[in-house]
Amino acid sequence: MERLSALSTQRLQACKDNYGSFIEYHIRWNGTKFGVETSFRVYRDNERIGFTQSWLSGADDTAAGTPDNVLSSFPSFDLTHKPPIHLGAVSWFGEFIDNGFLGPSVGTWPDGIEGGRGCGPIALFDRDTDDVIVFAPASEFMIASLEKTTTALRAGILGSVQSVPSEFSVSFTLTFHSDGINNGMMKWGHALLSVTTHLRTFAASTLFSTDMIEITVATNYGKRTDGLAFDFTLQYLGYNTDHGAYYCE
Repeated sequence: MERLSALSTQRLQACKDNYGSFIEYHIRWNGTKFGVETSFRVYRDNERIGFTQSWLSGADDTAAGTPDNVLSSFPSFDLTHKPPIHLGAVSWFGEFIDNGFLGPSVGTWPDGIEGGRGCGPIALFDRDTDDVIVFAPASEFMIASLEKTTTALRAGILGSVQSVPSEFSVSFTLTFHSDGINNGMMKWGHALLSVTTHLRTFAASTLFSTDMIEITVATNYGKRTDGLAFDFTLQYLGYNTDHGAYYCE
């Protein structure tokens, strides 16, 4: 493990992206063989913080243990303090066919969360209110990972990665919602898909009628949601088969 020394800091104001207006803070770090810049964006609606780590010069021989570790850490959350008893947590993890590890994991913070290569979004919730915080990767999803130890929850690059190219970056977001876990997760996912959105009007034929409807078209990461209204499998009850099993839709 190599500790980096801070070279410079910078604060940018009056910034704006598709999520909204924000203030951004940059810190440049220097190691013996590489340089890294960390930054975080605090959005003015007080509902989102974005974290990014950028490898300015790239690095070789970066692997750090197993895929359940991370080779870099930003942000990192301290788990040594005693949390309030009403703070719950749910984390999504595992694979569809893996019978040993099926998510989500639900419990109190931080014992109720999972880390490692199969870890997905984490939601912290107040059991006395509808307040929810969702923490999850926001880019480079195949190598963005979370490592959980007894003392910290660390976000970074998958620990088995052998080298990191120059100018490579990975981002995470922390978003706040006040209307429960389900709605919080839906809003987080919608925001991730619809960084760039607009409304379009379609004549959509369903099983019962043909109506003019407005649909939000999401174009972030090349994804579009307008096709959902015309998906045959979403309009009619059906089933499919797979190796002798069948699934209702």
